[in-house]
Amino acid sequence: MAEIRISPFATLLHDLDQNLGNGDDKRMRQLLGGNQISKRDMENLKTPMEILRKLEEEGFISENNLTFLKEVLTNIDRKPLIPEYIEVYERQFSPEVVPLPSKIGPLKRLFDELNGRLDEEDERTMRYLLTGQQISKRYMMKLEDPADIFNKLEESGFISVDNLEFLKNLFKTMNRPPLVKTVENFEESE
Repeated sequence: MAEIRISPFATLLHDLDQNLGNGDDKRMRQLLGGNQISKRDMENLKTPMEILRKLEEEGFISENNLTFLKEVLTNIDRKPLIPEYIEVYERQFSPEVVPLPSKIGPLKRLFDELNGRLDEEDERTMRYLLTGQQISKRYMMKLEDPADIFNKLEESGFISVDNLEFLKNLFKTMNRPPLVKTVENFEESE
């Protein structure tokens, strides 16, 4: 019987999949959906492994290019997995890795940060303020969390990298000065 060999890269993806969970797949879908992976494709991906394989299939990650994967893990607050798995893999199997520029848009990173800082009451307030005005009631019911709402606001033209006034006014109305400051800091850094 022939011995089955599993590539080190496949083992790396398997190890990451085993250590991702408890909403990590959801955060990955929010971060990547609509940009790197179409929303329709993303809806069919149910596990972190399926998402990782799709990133490989689309050319965002490979055995010699893990920069994007590091960026994804950083943005979903799973940075400790980088030294534990990816850097070990790179030292052993991929010495010629060259860092590439970011492929996750700055606005997606802002949405992800804001999403992590909003509690359930903030989300209810935000939904109340936006339903029927900027987002139809029927469409709002389909949106799972604040990151989805931010994406819809961007898609509808209410916010953009160059114009975040609507977002700041929303947080002012919600009496959330720390979130206004987060947006202002983002504006200054861009």
